[in-house]
Amino acid sequence: MPLGAPSWRVAVCSESAKQHTVRAGMGGRAFCGLGTAVMAWGTLGSLPSGDPPFRGLGTAFFAVGNPGFGGPGELWRSVGWGPRFSRWGTLGSVSEVGRSIQIMDSAADTRELVEYVQSELALHADPEAARAMAAYMKTGRPFYGVKKPQRVPIDRHIRQAYAPVSPSDYQEKVLALWRLPHREEKYLAIGYSNAFPGFLTLDQIDLFEHMVVEGAWWDFVDDLASRNIGAVVRSEREAMRPVLEAWIDHDDMWLRRTALLSQLRHKEDTDAAMLFDFCLRRSGETEFFIRKAIGWALREYSRTDPDAVHRFLDAHQNELSGLSRREAGRHL
Repeated sequence: MPLGAPSWRVAVCSESAKQHTVRAGMGGRAFCGLGTAVMAWGTLGSLPSGDPPFRGLGTAFFAVGNPGFGGPGELWRSVGWGPRFSRWGTLGSVSEVGRSIQIMDSAADTRELVEYVQSELALHADPEAARAMAAYMKTGRPFYGVKKPQRVPIDRHIRQAYAPVSPSDYQEKVLALWRLPHREEKYLAIGYSNAFPGFLTLDQIDLFEHMVVEGAWWDFVDDLASRNIGAVVRSEREAMRPVLEAWIDHDDMWLRRTALLSQLRHKEDTDAAMLFDFCLRRSGETEFFIRKAIGWALREYSRTDPDAVHRFLDAHQNELSGLSRREAGRHL
């Protein structure tokens, strides 16, 4: 599947229905009444009965057959709370079976997502904190200076208001955030990407690999490895085995680290044989981030099976680095 392909949103209502959850919308709602089918595209407020100026914030509406509010196939968008709307254009495709409405292309929704993230981060920007954060991360990439506690409400809002409705919509939104220049925007891209378990599938591995290779630093890679890729490994282990086998010997150090950390959260579901094999295959490396990852992966598994890790460390103490052994044995 090409990254960033367009997607569809579907709302289904009956003639008499007042309100139905949008099955494909994953967070929006569809409303019917007064001969009108309305598809919420984003966060929906309220639809008071008998009040044609529907209320919504950051919401697009698709109206069909309402003589008092737009014509067939027209797309309208709210510009704030209250009866302030602008016509957004005419959709190229409307299919109606009972009250089945399709809305094509999520590009406008993605633009709104990006605008919201950029405006909120700019609002909380702190140049002094940005310099300190960049120095700590040892990076030349720009920061807004917005720390994690201030990003949490932004993260929560975009998960609720801009939930993806299809695999291609998911890719489009994740990449739109990831391609922004500031580090906090990329943190939000990663948080958004692992917030929807239904999209953590083998089909998205190319996307996650792209983010790992391009991110190329521990603050990006570790979450992608343990949460996104780890979730795919856990649910599609056999299909992911050849991918991990390729990564553990890959020229890219961050993909090797990803393979080591991909079972970090698996506990009793850990494939111990694969974990120990990967640790041995990389045990001769002098790279700090690989030695640290070996120790971290073993330490986490020691919480589940300390005896197995102890035996492994004893058997391979001459092959593993001192850093790896110290990290692995912290809880033993």
